[in-house]
Amino acid sequence: MVGAGILALPLNTLETGLMPSAALLIGLWLYAITGALLIADTSMKGLNSSQSSPANEEAIGLLAAVQRRFGGSAASLYTALYLVLNFLCLVAYIGEAGGTVAALAGVPKTMGEVLFAVLVGGAAFKSDALLDKVNSTVLVGALVAFAAILLIGATRLDDPVLFGDITAVPRALPVLQVAMTFQPVVPALVWRFKQKARQSAALTPTDAPHTQPQGAADEEMSSKLRWSLIIGSGIPLLMYLMWETVFLSSPLARNLKEGLSLYGEGLADDASPAAATVTEVLVAFMGGVPGGGPLVLSFSLAAILTSFLGCVLSQVDTIRQMASLDSLSSKHRPQHDSSEFSRLLPLPPSSSSRLALLPAAVWRLVRRNGSGGSATEPSRSQLYGWSLVPPLLAVLACGEEDVFGRALDLAGAFCDPILFGLVPGLVAYSDIRRRAASAEGESGGFVSESVCVGTIGLSAAFVVEELVRRCITA
Repeated sequence: MVGAGILALPLNTLETGLMPSAALLIGLWLYAITGALLIADTSMKGLNSSQSSPANEEAIGLLAAVQRRFGGSAASLYTALYLVLNFLCLVAYIGEAGGTVAALAGVPKTMGEVLFAVLVGGAAFKSDALLDKVNSTVLVGALVAFAAILLIGATRLDDPVLFGDITAVPRALPVLQVAMTFQPVVPALVWRFKQKARQSAALTPTDAPHTQPQGAADEEMSSKLRWSLIIGSGIPLLMYLMWETVFLSSPLARNLKEGLSLYGEGLADDASPAAATVTEVLVAFMGGVPGGGPLVLSFSLAAILTSFLGCVLSQVDTIRQMASLDSLSSKHRPQHDSSEFSRLLPLPPSSSSRLALLPAAVWRLVRRNGSGGSATEPSRSQLYGWSLVPPLLAVLACGEEDVFGRALDLAGAFCDPILFGLVPGLVAYSDIRRRAASAEGESGGFVSESVCVGTIGLSAAFVVEELVRRCITA
């Protein structure tokens, strides 16, 4: 589903133009699909492993695979980076939602930020049933508002901004990458497909004439999963392309491109595009349409809500898994990592051991500042408190500064390519090499060794390019 990333697209792709931004979106979609297939491949092999009988989708997630393949040190680094990614996204969503709530309710921006975090976070904390109802309602509202905005925008098309400054492409990449992120849901999707396959097999008599062999059943499930990922992510891609086409073909886009005021000539300097926020640009996009302002603000809030709820749940799960890593690492405290991670990133034994215990140290800090829970089973209040309070405090500390674009830019520049490109590629590559060297041989899967190497190289190049570009422009 399209989330808050769609709101940041217009301002981030205006400099590049419609054609380059469309090519970027399609290219990033292909990159995201590749990463998703790598994660699916790892999850499938985790399910089919004879050494484990996973009780839920978390046991076959990428963190569990990193723990198995590269040891506690790599799992600690992966967990820490995932915490940073969710933190940055929550900062962006709370900051942008605060401005939207302030515009709708006529309250100060800081009050809007607090209201949004407390009310929506409280709904997520109260019960999973309430969360599902809120999410379903918001999803329907977002789709209706999106369709209405597209229909209105299609009646006001102007000469499109087809091409812009090609040198602006690297600056647009991080936010577009965040917008295309859907890989975290892949392990849960694999788990559900496998559960359905098991239920279907259990209902089929073993002596039935058309009973499929296990290998054929797995191949059929893999094909269905592959197409589900392609179609499920292709729909948001199509929505992004339509959104880009309508916005970059609007009179507002032409005004912004030429450096004019958001609302036309002769207005105050504070209406200049250079100082515009995402909310101001969206309101200006619907300028002159009766009820257009509230409509686009409602869509903005609904899009943020869908992303915010998913991000909160992701952060809660990450903190919960951090506590489970505490338990795992404590069992191996006297030993150092002898895993593949220690060969990929050589560390002194003492340093590697301390790194593997990072989740334990962080969790002990959480427990000293919280209440309830246990060393390995954090309470619900602890999980949601440590997920929501730090990003809210960070947003409030920034005051009136627009943090939406900056936070998403950092998340897309470094966290996304490492978590959903580099790490899945390394895990899948390690698994392929291990199977090729063993008596098992190399077994099927979604991806080949060359795809893994290409994904690893592309992800590493993206991170290095971002580091170099930011150092040069600093």
